[in-house]
Amino acid sequence: MLSCDGKLRLAAGDSAGEWQLATAGAAPWLAPNWQLDFEAQPRVCLFGAGPESDSLLTMLGQAGWRTLLVERRERWRGAAGFADRLIELSPANALDDAEVSTATAALVMHHNFERDRDTLEALASSTIPFIGLLGPRRRRDDLFQLLSADQAESLQPRLHSPVGLDLGGRGAEAIALSIAAQLQMLRHGK
Repeated sequence: MLSCDGKLRLAAGDSAGEWQLATAGAAPWLAPNWQLDFEAQPRVCLFGAGPESDSLLTMLGQAGWRTLLVERRERWRGAAGFADRLIELSPANALDDAEVSTATAALVMHHNFERDRDTLEALASSTIPFIGLLGPRRRRDDLFQLLSADQAESLQPRLHSPVGLDLGGRGAEAIALSIAAQLQMLRHGK
C-alpha cells in the first residue's frame, strides 16, 4: 500500500516491510501518472546439497535471494527446509522449469563427480549467466575433459570455479559465507 505521505507498505506471507519514498519537489504519486520501479528478486538454484547447504541457503535467504534446491538424494533432502523450493528432478528436467531456467545464478555442488558432470552438461545449454562449481580447479579440469567442446565453450565464460571468494577459513560455514559473498557482489554489480 502506498499512502499519500510517501510511505510504502508491503506484506507477503509472514514478512512485511515499510519504506519512505524519497521525493524531489512535489510527491509524484499525487500526479495523474507516475511510475514505481522494483528490482526483481534474484534467484539462485543449488544443484545438489552438502554440508554447507543449510548455512548457504539461510544466508542467501536472509540476504533477499529466492533459493531453489534441485536434489533427489534422500540423504540431503533435509536441506530443503532451508530452501524456498525443493525440486526433485534431474538437472536437465529441472531446467525445463521457468523459475530454474531464468535463475540469476546456478551452483553445482553435489559433492559427486558424475552428478556434477550431468549438471554441467545440462547447464551448458541454459542461459543462466552465473554458474558456480564447488571444488578445486583440478576437479573442474577433470570435469571439463568429459564435456563436449561445445559444452565447455558454452560454460567457460559463465563458470566460476572454484566458486566463492577467498575469505580464509575452513569448514562448511566458511565455504557458505564465501559463496554468499560472491553472489552478493554479483547482485550488486561489483
